[in-house]
Amino acid sequence: MNGSNPGCIPGICICVSMCTDSIQLKTQVIVSPISVTGSIVEYAERENIDLIVIGTRGRSAFKRLLLGSIASGVVTHAHCPVMVVR
Repeated sequence: MNGSNPGCIPGICICVSMCTDSIQLKTQVIVSPISVTGSIVEYAERENIDLIVIGTRGRSAFKRLLLGSIASGVVTHAHCPVMVVR
């Protein structure tokens, strides 16, 4: 668990696949020795995900530069479109 937010569990992917009549929603906890960004991107490639939806806290560019950003890394390395929500 993330120390700053006890309700936040790193490595959760929510995968959405569209069907003609409904939307299928699948959640899965990913435990991996590699980075969170790498885990999300690798999972999306392996499962042939069409869209990644990821949240962000909306930190300033300066803080993101110092701390890094999972959302930024996923946007940069993902093979599919990424929707970042705030």
